[in-house]
Amino acid sequence: MKILTAAIRAAAVSGVVAVSLHGQWTSETYPLKAGWNAVYFHLDASHRSLNQMVGADSSNPIQQIWVWAPPGPGMQFFDNPAPPAHSGSEWLMWDRDLAGASSLQRLAPNVAALVKVRDDVPTFNWTLPGRPVPPLRAWTSSGMNFIGFPTPKTNPPMWGDFLGPSRSLHDHAEIYRYVGGPLSETNPQRLWPALLRNTPLRRNEAFWVRAEDYNRYFGPFEVKLQTPAGIRFGTTGGQHRLRLRNTINEPVTVSAHLLPSEAAPAGETPVAGIIPLLLRGEIDLSDLTHGFTRFSEEPGQWTLQPKGQ
Repeated sequence: MKILTAAIRAAAVSGVVAVSLHGQWTSETYPLKAGWNAVYFHLDASHRSLNQMVGADSSNPIQQIWVWAPPGPGMQFFDNPAPPAHSGSEWLMWDRDLAGASSLQRLAPNVAALVKVRDDVPTFNWTLPGRPVPPLRAWTSSGMNFIGFPTPKTNPPMWGDFLGPSRSLHDHAEIYRYVGGPLSETNPQRLWPALLRNTPLRRNEAFWVRAEDYNRYFGPFEVKLQTPAGIRFGTTGGQHRLRLRNTINEPVTVSAHLLPSEAAPAGETPVAGIIPLLLRGEIDLSDLTHGFTRFSEEPGQWTLQPKGQ
């Protein structure tokens, strides 16, 4: 089958933010340091187990992966960033030495994790292939949230610029980030206002965040898909609806492009190519037909009016 690959990028007054809806396969690179790192997985890498992806690779220095998995309704959230612990049900853990006996075996999408790297490896770039999925974020106003944000892979905005449109987060949120090395009173590090102005909000990095009230701001616009699973035409689907919503008080320009899928990982079904995708235009009332744009020839671009308009 042929695969849809689309990327949506927004340029706002506060900076540039990217949300991508890629095709069947893509990869993300996580720059890791010795000690503890906070990672946010935007993609679904569950096609292979952690024992296969990490444990079987002797050159990979990752020792442990702890995924933040708080329980459902009635859950209790920590008042301060929580250290990984075997007791309780807030963490699922994969350990290189425990392998198949670990409580975590595969990586689900849209989750935050702590990744422990050997102390004798100063830096390590972990490239992980997977299936991109629509963003799905849970937020609580009763404690800390361990989350990531969909910023661009290159030239990410500073925290202060990114949070500018959300004054509640910008002015009152408590934000902590991990700086590598052992866990301590200064790791994770609190991002005070001076640090927010000069700290980049990197994609694939997870942060502890607490706000005074419920938050739904994760960027200058939202992407709402027809189904939570994403854009999947299969063998029978002929059309799919995608909605864009401005979340800030300034106009936002959004563009959509077709991008090729990366090669499928070993053992997975090969990707045939990009589908001939059409973007339906306005209806012509004279003959009740719709105009259209071929995405392969002309990317789509729209200017969204300010929030509420």
